[in-house]
Amino acid sequence: KAGNASQPSSETVPTTPVVDTTAPEVVVNPVNPGDTVVDGTSEPDSTIKVTTPDGTTVTTVTKPDGTWTVTVPPVKAGDVITVVAIDDAGNTSEPVKVVVTGDNTGNNPGGNTGGNTQGGTKGNTPSTDNNGTVKVVDNTKGSKGTKDVKGHNIGKTELPDTGEKDNSGLAAGALLLGGLTLLAGRKRKQEDVQTDEK
Repeated sequence: KAGNASQPSSETVPTTPVVDTTAPEVVVNPVNPGDTVVDGTSEPDSTIKVTTPDGTTVTTVTKPDGTWTVTVPPVKAGDVITVVAIDDAGNTSEPVKVVVTGDNTGNNPGGNTGGNTQGGTKGNTPSTDNNGTVKVVDNTKGSKGTKDVKGHNIGKTELPDTGEKDNSGLAAGALLLGGLTLLAGRKRKQEDVQTDEK
């Protein structure tokens, strides 16, 4: 306003414009079976091309913060999705291939192992009776009956000190033999009495 003038300033326009020759990088987030959205990050204002497993290409543009998202048909395990990014200068990134990993059914592909779990290895299943005694049911092929935690068959008594099996069968036989002998003696006595009366 006082009329003072600055020194002149000049700027020379370069004869060869600066050209961007750097290809953008593209990052793709993990994709799981059943997903219908593929997303990731790249250079802002870049064009993102996503090729689905059936060969269809879906295109979008990255946001100012570099994020991008596209909608695709539901994918399954083993599908391959290819993504490339193209910046404003036309530079194209290296293709990024993402393999959809996981189990389509949600089951453990290796199966379960242990006790009575279906698909696993049959083993010994522990159980507890009303008296608090722990029993083990042997599920292995060819085995029969129920065993306790020491592997002994339930129902076969073993002596705690010697470990020998109870001779209950012999005792029962001896008892039966004694009963028969007693009956025979009574019958003989009755016959003697009848003889004396005659």
